[in-house]
Amino acid sequence: PEITVNLPADSSGLIFSPDGDGNKDVLTLTQTGSTEDLWKLELVDLSGTVIRTFEVKQADPGNLVWDGKNDTEVVVPDGIYSYKISATDRAGNTTVKKVDNIIVNTQQPPVGFTISTNAFSPNGDGVKDTVTFTISVPVKTGLASWTLAVLDSKGGVVWEQKGTDAQSLKDSFVYNGSDSAGKMFPEGQYQARLTVKYINGHSPEILSPFFTLDVTRPSAVIKLDRMAFNPLAGGDQQLVITQTASKEDRWIAEIIDAENNGVRRWTFIDTPDATLAWDGADDNGKVVKDGLYRYKLSAVDRAGNEFQVTSQAVTVDTAQKQVRLALDKRAFSPNNDRTKDDVVLLPEVAANDRVRSWTIVIVDEKGTAVRSFKGTGKVPEKITWDGKTDKAELAPDGSYTANLEVQYITNEVEKAASFRVSLDTVPPQAKVNTPYLVFSPNGDKQKDTIVIEQETVPGDDW
Repeated sequence: PEITVNLPADSSGLIFSPDGDGNKDVLTLTQTGSTEDLWKLELVDLSGTVIRTFEVKQADPGNLVWDGKNDTEVVVPDGIYSYKISATDRAGNTTVKKVDNIIVNTQQPPVGFTISTNAFSPNGDGVKDTVTFTISVPVKTGLASWTLAVLDSKGGVVWEQKGTDAQSLKDSFVYNGSDSAGKMFPEGQYQARLTVKYINGHSPEILSPFFTLDVTRPSAVIKLDRMAFNPLAGGDQQLVITQTASKEDRWIAEIIDAENNGVRRWTFIDTPDATLAWDGADDNGKVVKDGLYRYKLSAVDRAGNEFQVTSQAVTVDTAQKQVRLALDKRAFSPNNDRTKDDVVLLPEVAANDRVRSWTIVIVDEKGTAVRSFKGTGKVPEKITWDGKTDKAELAPDGSYTANLEVQYITNEVEKAASFRVSLDTVPPQAKVNTPYLVFSPNGDKQKDTIVIEQETVPGDDW
């Protein structure tokens, strides 16, 4: 009998993975032969045991198509197998051909990779100019090829690296946002895709989270309503800033003095407040010293683009006032927990050695007096209010103002009012909930994100 078995040009053609993933699930060997009464096709394991037999009667042998199963229709274990085809004609002539090193390999090693940032700005400023892809391919044995690509928002490939062996697959790749000619791609959302192919047909593919190419700096415009003010004069004596800005993760606003030291600071999420009022006090509630101050607004977006704008100088002038009344804090909680249990009144009185009498009256938001301090002679440098009324009862939570009146021996009377101080004994309240505790951010649109629902009482800083 005549038989010819055609072997693959590459030995990897004898490796297959009958795992049902659609890649190299069967082994096919093309063969041609004479027509005989019986051709016997056998698959044999390393011990020499025949585990699968095909018989072809009264015909040529045809091709071998093996799905990796034995005669009981069970997929055989991973290992090395051989193929034997034989026939004996009626005259007793026998032909046998054998193919060794057929490998069944159903291993599916995992792959993965991460990105260094979710936004970058390839503008050459040295800040987040690139995004790094860190590759994780723990099993490189049997790796046939790999491809790392960057896709635009429509799924088109804009950048690609590939190789045909494990040695060319580096642990990390740096993407600078441009094509091979150095032309930068448009701003927008991009995604990286890693595809690895093994000689057994296993071909895992993984997509990164989306990342943003962004070279546009944040922007903002600010405007002040005055160039000088006296924060102790009452009325509308405060600086009002009008501002518009682009939407960013966070904006930082500061009042800075002539030496660029910050005295007051605000933080805004998304966009700054359309209007912002500065009452001339620092972060501790104390009136700043007379001098020149500026308003500065700045932001750094997720891609590392920086922006800041600084206003013209504003003059704070309180020198003409003869008396002042400052507070050491803006809020206190007289609940005996040893944390901010009182507020200290800080009178500043010119010609204090000529004071005949003085009075400090603490009033609520309706102007009703709740506590009074009186004396003759010099006004004390510090007066502590423990939150109690003149009846030694704890004043209700709310906003209070201290009014200072000083009578000099010359019968001149000077007055000053403090900033408002908040008496607050109620702890902040919040509710937090989430509909589920497990999620899988893998891009399959099934619980890719988790939503945290929260409810807070207005007025507290969180």
